[in-house]
Amino acid sequence: MRKMTLVIALALAASLVSGCDFFRTLAGRPTSRDIEAKRARLELASRREQARQDSLARVKAEEEARALAAVADSLHAIDTLTHIGKLHKASSYVNIPAKRLRSPYAVVVGVFSTEANAERLAKRYEAEGFEAYVLKYYSSLCAVLVSPCDKIADALSAYRRVRALPYASKETWVLSND
Repeated sequence: MRKMTLVIALALAASLVSGCDFFRTLAGRPTSRDIEAKRARLELASRREQARQDSLARVKAEEEARALAAVADSLHAIDTLTHIGKLHKASSYVNIPAKRLRSPYAVVVGVFSTEANAERLAKRYEAEGFEAYVLKYYSSLCAVLVSPCDKIADALSAYRRVRALPYASKETWVLSND
């Protein structure tokens, strides 16, 4: 009986001590619970990093799509205005220096030899909500420019809005400062 008790006690002690965690604890190493917690933290950090990378890739793709759309809009606007013969470069006019233009593109709605007539037309377009100004060139001519803008697509849109007005001239065109 004494042997039986000793065998049972040794079996219990062996089962308690036989686990890896017991020896790891004695050796000062992490237990399986510690290892599992560390694995969970690493997985969480990995998922966060992957989400960040996915977000950056999505933003980059959206920016590229916007840039391609802007280029496509610009090419469409240039093709449209060139096809109808309503895109003129400022450099083709000797006395229109690029530094006197307020923006890369503007819609020219009229050219007058009398500055008072040009001012009157500019005020008429300002009353319609357009930004308008008078540009003198060739020392005696005054052009009325409306809707100065930075993008050719915006210039095409402004050209179409101007042409939709009942009093708009058929000689309206877009001046390019390129």
